[in-house]
Amino acid sequence: MRQLPISEAWTETVAFVARESGLLFPVAFALLALPSIVFQYAMPPIVPGQAVQAGSWMLLAIPFFVLTLLGTLTLSVMALRGGLSVAEALGIAGRRLIPVLGAAVMLAMIGAVLAFVLSFVLVLLTAGSQAAALALAVPLVVVIFVVLGIRMIFVNPIGALEDAGPVGILARSWALTRGHFWRLFAFLAVLFLVAAIVSMAVSAIFGILVTLTVGRPDQNDLALLLLLLLSGLVNTAVSVYLTVVVAKLYAKVTTA
Repeated sequence: MRQLPISEAWTETVAFVARESGLLFPVAFALLALPSIVFQYAMPPIVPGQAVQAGSWMLLAIPFFVLTLLGTLTLSVMALRGGLSVAEALGIAGRRLIPVLGAAVMLAMIGAVLAFVLSFVLVLLTAGSQAAALALAVPLVVVIFVVLGIRMIFVNPIGALEDAGPVGILARSWALTRGHFWRLFAFLAVLFLVAAIVSMAVSAIFGILVTLTVGRPDQNDLALLLLLLLSGLVNTAVSVYLTVVVAKLYAKVTTA
């Protein structure tokens, strides 16, 4: 099996984003960052040690998830099918939204069932000790979701380019990532680490500037909105590069 040319995919991603940034970034901000900003702004303040207060804001979770999925699908279409307008890419993404949404729901259910079964088994093995079971279950559940996340990484590109249903999308991604797990894991781990460091650094700088000029975000709605907006701009860039590089990796795998 030919090694996955990750460096080639990244080079193509950088070139593509530089060339099409005028289209990619507005789409990512409108469909990915803006819904996230609205959702976070609607959430009640998070108090350490307390559960988040339930309320009508939770109803925003469904449109937020759907818009996020539509956004990543649209970016994947643009990365894989050159020469399309934003309207054309949105149309294709819209037509493929239901199968990909079904695949995402199935994947979440699979992960939840695996986590539940694992936790139940560990409770039995630890003679009913919930503390011991939890100490073992948490890292194992993290491993499960990491494995599923890597093996299902091509769900969006497959949904954007191939005519497959939810089960076919999941099976296809599992097949395409076979033999490439560790290279994908290493690349994405580095990518997420760098993105997290940059995001935290920029958010910290923005937070200081907003606090000095407008006030503390936890005491001032305008300050909170500005901080979310500035963080959204950073997340827009991260989302564009991540979505495009995954699409380019998918293209490399399918043409190998």
